[in-house]
Amino acid sequence: MVSYLAMQSKAFSGEKYDKSAVRRHLTKGPLSGRSAPSIEWRMRNISSVMESRGQRYVPGYLPAANTGSQVARRIAKFIDELTPDASAAASVPRMIFFNVGWMKKYQGMSPGDPTLGRHGYLREHAHGWESFNFLPEEGRVFGYQPRKDKIWLPNLGGSPKGETVEHVLVVWLATHPVTLKVLIVGWYKDATVYRTAIPRTPTRGEGAGLNEIPYTVEALAENATLLPEPNREFRTHTHHSMKGGLGQSPVWYGANDEFRGRVWRYIQSVDQNLNSPKASRRSKGGAPRNPDPELRRKVEKAAIKHATDFYTSKAGGGYDVDSVEADGCGWDLEATRGDETLLIEVKGLSGSGGICEFTPNEYAKSHHRDHQPRYVVYIVNNCLSETPAASIFQYTARGLWEAADGRRLTFTEVIGARLTIIDSVSTDDGLEPSG
Repeated sequence: MVSYLAMQSKAFSGEKYDKSAVRRHLTKGPLSGRSAPSIEWRMRNISSVMESRGQRYVPGYLPAANTGSQVARRIAKFIDELTPDASAAASVPRMIFFNVGWMKKYQGMSPGDPTLGRHGYLREHAHGWESFNFLPEEGRVFGYQPRKDKIWLPNLGGSPKGETVEHVLVVWLATHPVTLKVLIVGWYKDATVYRTAIPRTPTRGEGAGLNEIPYTVEALAENATLLPEPNREFRTHTHHSMKGGLGQSPVWYGANDEFRGRVWRYIQSVDQNLNSPKASRRSKGGAPRNPDPELRRKVEKAAIKHATDFYTSKAGGGYDVDSVEADGCGWDLEATRGDETLLIEVKGLSGSGGICEFTPNEYAKSHHRDHQPRYVVYIVNNCLSETPAASIFQYTARGLWEAADGRRLTFTEVIGARLTIIDSVSTDDGLEPSG
């Protein structure tokens, strides 16, 4: 059972494993009294139990058709003893990841929304075929994966000879063009995955009708979620930073059950926020910003008072707190106690959302090595209500911005520009029109 689970872990993290080597090890050691065919059959018995529990089995060990009930019960008992989190893992849907080019909307081949990426095709073309991945047609979306790498359906609980697997969570990844981090950009829930790509010609959006595009997944449009650029924050590790991480292939099955579980919890959390009544009132594409400047000032003032009251209190440490809001330091408050000084940036929100903005100066200071160990991000929700609540984040030894209760703060860089109108430009200054 231990050997089977080891192969299972390697199979779904993209690592290589040698069934023959495992079988030889067992026949010469722990199971020296068993023949190779009997070990092979027992592995298939385990696959049968895995399939019956909704869990993925080791590719190459097809579920045995006639596993006895007594044997099945014994195997199930071993699974529960060796994988105490098996029930939690079983609740995670079958999952596959596709790494595509970066776009804002994936609504066709718009000149204002090129496909950015390092795939060979994108070096010579402004758009990849993934341009249509989130453009619905007749209530459905159709997903293209680069390079046409074959999908191994047994990794999704399917048959190696089957053509489809249904009820799969398809997660779309892309590399941020500036930070070069691989981020989740969207997903299809309850999707159908095809072993062999199916050609179709898009009929909607710019560039429609020009090419026959092979798609390997499809789902109801209502089950497709594309994250706005500022909200793409879940980073996926590559094989350079995590064992079993994303490699060069655009098709990936996730590193391990723990990682897939984190992805699933993240997606559930996002969907819950998107479907909440408050989310429908938020501005599209980023953090909600109240258009009333007077109300914003009241919220900011209430947040500053909340932070000051906390840090001067006994519960907050009894600091001496000074406001430096007008000094442009990159933080709002300085809290001093003996030789210790905290640099506190305060953010106030009128509602219960979890998104706020940093100025370039605040971002730079919070990430500067001289300030980061002392920097505090103090976020106050429901500032003007009778029950405001603060979330306090500091940079920890683990290299994360964390609160005491384990929540984490992520930073998504947003790039902008300042435009200046020049009254006149002399003709002899060496400047040429940009064209």
